[in-house]
Amino acid sequence: MDTSLAINGLPELTLTGTATTGTVGGNATTVSAACENLDTYATSMDAFIEELEAQKDEILLGWEGEAADALRESFPGLIEAFREVPPSIRSISNWATTTMNAYVRRDQSTAESIRAILGGK
Repeated sequence: MDTSLAINGLPELTLTGTATTGTVGGNATTVSAACENLDTYATSMDAFIEELEAQKDEILLGWEGEAADALRESFPGLIEAFREVPPSIRSISNWATTTMNAYVRRDQSTAESIRAILGGK
């Protein structure tokens, strides 16, 4: 998914994939074509994972019902997908793109749930 995510005034986090829009906890989720500003969010893969885990509650804020349940259930799989990418991939941007692509291929039904939650098809 191509998604930029701004949470509580932090720099936007950009990942690649299918264009969608939606809102997370009142923060705009917008489409982006590249991971160019991911480096401003974290300086290492481990720091990025820690930040993603730390922001989990903020990311889930604002979602209700089935959408919240689906997102909450898919979050551990997404974190695990990031952890499975070898540290030999130097660029965080490339690493994030590779991770998201691998995650989407590995768990298509969860990926479809996330797309539906974010307003995609």
